[in-house]
Amino acid sequence: MILHTYVTGEGDPFVFLHSGGMTGATEYEEQRDFFIKRNDLVIRPDLRGHGKSVGTIDGDYFGHCVKDLADTLKALNVTQCHLAGVSLGGIVGLLFAKEFPEMVKSLSFSSIFPVKPDDWDEQMRQELERYRQLFDSDEVVSFMDKIHGKNDWTSLLVRFCDDDFYPV
Repeated sequence: MILHTYVTGEGDPFVFLHSGGMTGATEYEEQRDFFIKRNDLVIRPDLRGHGKSVGTIDGDYFGHCVKDLADTLKALNVTQCHLAGVSLGGIVGLLFAKEFPEMVKSLSFSSIFPVKPDDWDEQMRQELERYRQLFDSDEVVSFMDKIHGKNDWTSLLVRFCDDDFYPV
């Protein structure tokens, strides 16, 4: 599946992968501006189920995201890129680099767990509780509805807390 993608500039490709619940348009604006001034190509896709990218959030979510990213880069005629991601985007970036190392010039990622901590279940319970509090905020709901269009962002956030979601 080809992801909805914000593409700016030309030159050496830099791909920025957003965090969970955000979109290619809501993160990495400063990085976009910096790399555009250097005459680089900036690629910011909406990952599956985020923003204007559709796709199931069930099953092997990260496997689907990796394939989606590969399909998207091929559609853009990008054979190699610098890749950066945070949180959800960091996991996708790391898994993409493992599956398609020939396509990655460099990789930078942050805010991911190398292994689940001992209190993982409690952390996920608390995270789900925080998400549900967000669902009660008119301001948050309005913003999330605006950036995610027809995607069911509430189900997406709840899915993040499922036992089988995190890939470690």
